[in-house]
Amino acid sequence: MNIDNAHSHGHLIAPHGGELVDLKLAPENAAELKACSKDFPSWDLTSRQIRDLELLLSGGFSPLRGFMRRDEYELVRDAMRLSDGLVWPIPITLDVP
Repeated sequence: MNIDNAHSHGHLIAPHGGELVDLKLAPENAAELKACSKDFPSWDLTSRQIRDLELLLSGGFSPLRGFMRRDEYELVRDAMRLSDGLVWPIPITLDVP
């Protein structure tokens, strides 16, 4: 099957886990969240952390809804599965200073 044929018929690959998770904030909520978070700790992200964050926010890491907690990390590391049993080969974590 060629790519043009797939696109012309609207055939899209389903997101992993069956649901596309979009974590982007609606623009009308941005000012409120920015005000609430002004006292949160902050640090500079590495290029890898930025890429992972972009993939989480855009749904590229669906069905993940955020960075993995320790228990999720350990399950993926040891069994290559999420807590719901879905295959997931790489832990997606945010290492903080």
